[in-house]
Amino acid sequence: IFIVPISPEEPKMQHRRYKALAITSTKKPLNTHLWWEHPTYGIIMVDSTNQAVLLHSTIARLLVDPSDWSVIDLSDNTNSYKIQAGWLDGNDLWLVMSNNGGIADDFEVFFIEFDDSNDCNPVGVSAGQDANSVYVFDLFFITGNIYVVNLETRGGGGLGAVWEVSTHPFTQKDEWEFVDENSSLGSGVVPSGDDKYYTSHYNPDVGNRFYIMSYDKSGDLVTISSDFLDGYRNPDDQLKGISYDGNNILTFIAKQVADEKNYICIYDITEDDLSVLTEHNVALMTDRNNSGSVPNEFEKGFGLTNKIVYEIKPKRGGIIQLQNLSSQLSGNIIAITDTLLFAINSGGGWDMFEFTDVSTEISEIEYDYGIIGIPQSGKFITHPDFQANWNKGDSIKIYDQFDILEFWGIIKDKNRDDRGFYVFDIDSFGNEAY
Repeated sequence: IFIVPISPEEPKMQHRRYKALAITSTKKPLNTHLWWEHPTYGIIMVDSTNQAVLLHSTIARLLVDPSDWSVIDLSDNTNSYKIQAGWLDGNDLWLVMSNNGGIADDFEVFFIEFDDSNDCNPVGVSAGQDANSVYVFDLFFITGNIYVVNLETRGGGGLGAVWEVSTHPFTQKDEWEFVDENSSLGSGVVPSGDDKYYTSHYNPDVGNRFYIMSYDKSGDLVTISSDFLDGYRNPDDQLKGISYDGNNILTFIAKQVADEKNYICIYDITEDDLSVLTEHNVALMTDRNNSGSVPNEFEKGFGLTNKIVYEIKPKRGGIIQLQNLSSQLSGNIIAITDTLLFAINSGGGWDMFEFTDVSTEISEIEYDYGIIGIPQSGKFITHPDFQANWNKGDSIKIYDQFDILEFWGIIKDKNRDDRGFYVFDIDSFGNEAY
């Protein structure tokens, strides 16, 4: 049996939950993919009321004044376009702008330097597309090069294209044909250490088929997956994030055309295999906005209507319930990063929560080890003042002081003992989590 008495003076473990920051912001991001955390410069997000404006602040500033957001106005860029996608690279935020409403002739790329007073650096504007035909879906990095993927027409013919946009003039790397203007792409993934980019591709011309499109930098080659989902399309922008488990599985949302419901799906990269798992209204983080390190090894997500935070499941795809916040929120979650989330405040504005260490709020924890040294089951006890942090069905991760994961499991039950303290029974996920 492994027993840890928790001492504030000498913590023996780490464990995190989302906790209220006592900030009700007057601003929110446009969607959960268009905001970023920087360890030095704080929060940067696309304004929900003006897609040509970036807002910038820090937790320290917002604790004093929840309306203290600096404005980076990009509305005077070349074509007065809207921000469609971004990628945070060190102290630089790379952005691509277009209108995506059948009224754009081109797209523009630039980057913001946070370590140079938020200086805006235009890179260039695309050329050669038909008027009112350009739709931009993503911007991504592969080993130091920056790319944009878009759909457009040239001479009346529809095509998708991958462009290298590190410098101007932009260089088209590859293209593929499409016909229907309702085709769309998701917010894609570049697996760590790989020279490939993956995103979802919806083609309504061939039976409403949903594919995975990949671009291989080593051969400048676009490939459409041989496997596909019949009768599915890309979901709304809030749900277009694609997550990666660090191994082989992409997890994402697709919308069934017939019933208009959203489903969790997975793509096995090695097997080139697409599968539908279950119906679920959940918005997932894009892989690029996840650090991939303790305590944020995997992307998170949130239910659109149930106030629950999720985490993707490694190796097998799908999601795990991380934390049910229904007792702490007055409105639904609308955006999430590794360590922050926004939720609607029913009285106005948006409450901010932080993923923070709460190990000192656990009075005692114990669990036993299995036959091969993997924790199997146990319990932890907490004071009533802190019990709202955990609910039956939540997952729980315990790390030691050296960031080593010691226990990853599910809360099976929640009860009160004779003293009035709360006792939580926990079971390990077992080999699946390791």
